[in-house]
Amino acid sequence: MEYASFLDLLLIVLTVLLFVNVIMNKMRIKEPEENLGRDALPSVSVLIPTRNEAKNIKACLNALAAQDHPRFEVIVVDDASTDKTLQLANEIASRNDRFRLARGREIAPHWIGKPYASFQAAQVSRGKYLLFMDADVVLNRKALSMMVSAAKKRSAGIVSMIPFQTKEGFIEGILAPFKYFHLFLLFPSYAMDWPWEPLAAYAHGQCMMIEREAYKKIGGHSSGSESIREGVALARAMKKKGGKIRLLSGASLAKAKVHGKPPELWEGLTRYLYSMANRSIIASMLLALLYFAIFVYPAIKILVLPFTADFSGLQLIAPIVQILLGIIMFVTAVGNFGLTFGEAIFLPLGALIWVGMFIRAMLVVMSKQGIVWKDRTIHLS
Repeated sequence: MEYASFLDLLLIVLTVLLFVNVIMNKMRIKEPEENLGRDALPSVSVLIPTRNEAKNIKACLNALAAQDHPRFEVIVVDDASTDKTLQLANEIASRNDRFRLARGREIAPHWIGKPYASFQAAQVSRGKYLLFMDADVVLNRKALSMMVSAAKKRSAGIVSMIPFQTKEGFIEGILAPFKYFHLFLLFPSYAMDWPWEPLAAYAHGQCMMIEREAYKKIGGHSSGSESIREGVALARAMKKKGGKIRLLSGASLAKAKVHGKPPELWEGLTRYLYSMANRSIIASMLLALLYFAIFVYPAIKILVLPFTADFSGLQLIAPIVQILLGIIMFVTAVGNFGLTFGEAIFLPLGALIWVGMFIRAMLVVMSKQGIVWKDRTIHLS
């Protein structure tokens, strides 16, 4: 009984410490407020790598066509789509001379699809700033102006923005927010300003703006040529070169679809965790254990304790407190990115599935079978 009480106290203290990190991140990762005005805005090239994005490309490009920025271009490089992505993109591009479309070249050795398509788009771009954006992102009409204003005023090499999540269905609602929650829970965004900590660097690859000269300085996408999380790879390369990195909230400036129905969502999030497991199996094991201990174990304890011989209602206080802290922390971290309180109360279930994804990602790494991404099997070195 004493051991159980000590463990409960330890987990509550750990939860509070993580909550402090969440609050510090929320204080730092805010929406941009800068707006230089039309005449002072530098030119921007919006670069969109696509592969089988027929469901998303029209909304993405229509939103870009409506931007209030006066000097920008849009370049779509298609990576061998087998659906109607290019056809749909061409319908919109034909009505707007800012848009250019290209078929991507065959993937070169030591590259994977998205970074290589992004690299090709950058090669033919003309803007002073390069916005690399996924086709499932839809921008508010002021987003481009606000983002480039923030990049210029803060003298940042990389500015990236976390979009609001749009999702459908119960499973998507409780599981998709974990990708953002993982960032707010564990990443020390304040350490991005510490030059002595090279790994404390992050850029959100869904919507990532890089100043052209800074992009050249880090070798472009060759810094993340074989990375599923190329934003992180480019941010670390930027920090090593002494460039500034800024992470912004785009909760009211951009929307992004989650990966889709449960099977697609499972594959998409597993792929995200696979890239972490590929770097360190031990670190992934510890992270899976952390999520289980903080968010799943208290719920199991509440379910099991009433059936034990020496059960007392007081024994439920600690796990209930821990679950409530977890739910409040979950809402604090990602409530403005699409998580509802109704979804947040299923935190233990979502965390259990998240742990399962960690385990699957580790098994894939150990089996060396690779992970499927856009109908291709990828093996990371």
